[in-house]
Amino acid sequence: FRRVLFRSIKGTPGVEDIAHVPELNRLYTTNWGENKIGVVDLTTLQVIERIATAEKPDGIAFAPPFGKVYVSNERARVASVIDVRTNKEVKAISFNSQTGMPRFDAVAGKVYVNLQQRNTVAVIDARTDAVEGEIAVPGCQANHGMALDATNRRAFIACEGNNVLVVLDLDRKTSIAQFPIGRGNDFVEFDAGLNRI
Repeated sequence: FRRVLFRSIKGTPGVEDIAHVPELNRLYTTNWGENKIGVVDLTTLQVIERIATAEKPDGIAFAPPFGKVYVSNERARVASVIDVRTNKEVKAISFNSQTGMPRFDAVAGKVYVNLQQRNTVAVIDARTDAVEGEIAVPGCQANHGMALDATNRRAFIACEGNNVLVVLDLDRKTSIAQFPIGRGNDFVEFDAGLNRI
């Protein structure tokens, strides 16, 4: 057996999601327990900064070419954009819906954010942080979790309200499949090696 050392990172109350920023050797955490984004130094495993954000920070995604993390502040109906070089919020994007998991599409240079009360996905240009529009998620109620297969241009949307997984074609902006999933679904991830959700 190879010996593995486990250590806890303290000071992340109510952490919901993390984003790894390898070039800075940091993690960014969404701490709904204090409505802040934690910045963790992975060398010391200490929280080195706390960035104030809107109510209930939930999902987070890192856009490496742009040096920004995107945070869905679910109850505030806002997506916060944080510059990882300065740890400052550079923009707060308001929506007319609670927000769910954001995900970065490295192929298109877009960030997708679930708008879970509209059953749509907002499309943000990661270069300008301008909202370009929305993609409908037909057959979905309360879309929250999201995973991307950017290479094959697919988004996998978990719908909490009716327990289905909707597959979107990102180029055509249409639904191409739908599958039943378990109750209480929240988070979705794509494993490119095994080609599984």
